[in-house]
Parts: sequence; C-alpha cells; structure tokens
Amino acid sequence: GGRYDGLVGMFLGKPVPAVGCSIGIERIAAYLRKRQKLAKGSAPPLVSVLVASIGNVGIEHRMKLCSELWSVGVSAMFIHIKNPKPRKQIEYALSHSIPYVAIIGENELKEDIVQWKDLAQSRQICIRRTDFPLRARELISGTTTTEQKWDGIGRICSNLSDKISNLSDKIRRFCIQLWPCGSRFGACAANETRVE
Repeated sequence: GGRYDGLVGMFLGKPVPAVGCSIGIERIAAYLRKRQKLAKGSAPPLVSVLVASIGNVGIEHRMKLCSELWSVGVSAMFIHIKNPKPRKQIEYALSHSIPYVAIIGENELKEDIVQWKDLAQSRQICIRRTDFPLRARELISGTTTTEQKWDGIGRICSNLSDKISNLSDKIRRFCIQLWPCGSRFGACAANETRVE
C-alpha cells in the first residue's frame, strides 16, 4: 500500500491525491489450496478423472481419451510426459484428490477396453471403449442411463406381476378349502364338485 499521487497525476497531467494497496494473487491462491487440503472432502475435486497409461502407449491415446471425456462434460486430465510410470500417475491422482483413473495400455488397446479405477473404493472394472465416455459420466454421477432405468422398471413390474399372480392363485386355493363348492358363502349346489 501507499500513496499514488505521482502515478495518477502522470496519466491526468495534474497532481491528484491518491492512496492505494495491492494484493498478492499467489498468496491468495496458496491460502486457498491450503484451506482446501484442510477441508478435504468438503468440496468436489476440480478434476474427476486422470487418464493414465501403462507401457509404451503414446500420449496421443491419453489425449484422445481425455477429449472423449470432455465431449460428454467430464472434467479430465493427463500428465504431459511421454511415458510416465503407472505408480507416479496414481500418486499424482491421490495427491491432487482426483477420485478416478482411466487406464489404457497395450493390452487395453488390443482388446478395445479401458480400465476404470475408483481410488476411494479401491475398485477396478473394464469398460468397452465405445461405451467409455458415457459410462464414465454415469459412474462419476452415480446414475444410470434412461434405458437402464426402464429395463430395471420393466423387471420390477414383471416380478410384481408374477407375485400378484401367485398371490391370486394362493387366495383362490384358500377360498376353495374354506368353501369346497367354490361359492363364497358355502351354499353348494348338489351337482357341484370340489375343484383343486
């Protein structure tokens, strides 16, 4: 802080009394980073997925996978080194609070899959490459696609229909046991026989 008489006057051509102050943006950024580390878990991570590679998979494959994730609205990044070691990539994700890692290697490229690692739950699954961007978004948000939801509802309705049908059969058999002639109130006709 201090007086800025000469500075303002230099632009206006006449002396103007002025006082001012400045702040260090680096210090504010460092403070905010420190505060975020202290309140870990309270704020969502800025990056959701680290795209990692194993073996001699070039950076272009990581770039392409990142681009696919960005196209469906997933925040993703990769380390800008030609062939980083797998351990360093996982350590980077952990130290920067990145919850998921998408891993591609030579085998994954041959099989057309992506390894998906959830660092919080220590769980890893394989996802077909063609389904990967949308499936990754679902896994991050914890939702499923509309088709999967309707399939699930269809299964529930089918199970419910079967249960109702079974219950209806049980009620019919119970009623027959109570009233063998099939009549509700037990008034049987002489020619009716018991149905089982």
